[in-house]
Amino acid sequence: MSDQGKEDKTPGTWSSTPHEPEGIAKNTEVEQQQAGTNNDFIKEYEALRVALGLTTPIISYPACGDDISLSRVFPQSDTYYIDPDIAALEAIKAAGLQEETTHLVAQSAYNYKSPQPVDLVVLRNASTDNDDTVGLTRGLKKGGYVIESHWGSTVRSRDLLADPNFALVGRFALDKDMEGKVVLNTNTNEIAKKLAEDTGVISQYAGRGYVFQKKS
Repeated sequence: MSDQGKEDKTPGTWSSTPHEPEGIAKNTEVEQQQAGTNNDFIKEYEALRVALGLTTPIISYPACGDDISLSRVFPQSDTYYIDPDIAALEAIKAAGLQEETTHLVAQSAYNYKSPQPVDLVVLRNASTDNDDTVGLTRGLKKGGYVIESHWGSTVRSRDLLADPNFALVGRFALDKDMEGKVVLNTNTNEIAKKLAEDTGVISQYAGRGYVFQKKS
């Protein structure tokens, strides 16, 4: 992988670009916590890795918290874990991931652009209070994918659906009736219609995952 355009920083440590947001002191004692994985997320990523032909994609994970499920499925991939929660990033740092491919960025995810183009952006926990969904995908290359799944809202997917630079690929979900297998529905016309109508205070389709591809 080319070093052109990369920052002068040690991989696996704090990014030398944007740092702690205001209100978080650099020398405060942070609460000790452990990084975790989600078995359902891992099943989804494994299925999507095959369905989308992903091998070692460069990944951006805005608002990652302390979730390292992606690195369990893509251990060789450069992965940018972006979050203002220093305790969460310290937990990832202590999780024993490959230092050369684990990049920790202590800042808000909005408008962050990784020093190298990314193939995959994963949106799960980003706050829905900010309406700049595209800002979370900066650095995504043409042909790259966005995986979006929020537990309580489909607003991010609806934003991407309305953006002419993105194309809906399908919807995915674990099917409990099929021994937890991941089902990818590619009937995009039906999915888009239901997604566009999901504007109520209580989302009907939240918790399901959506895949988009960047067209330009």
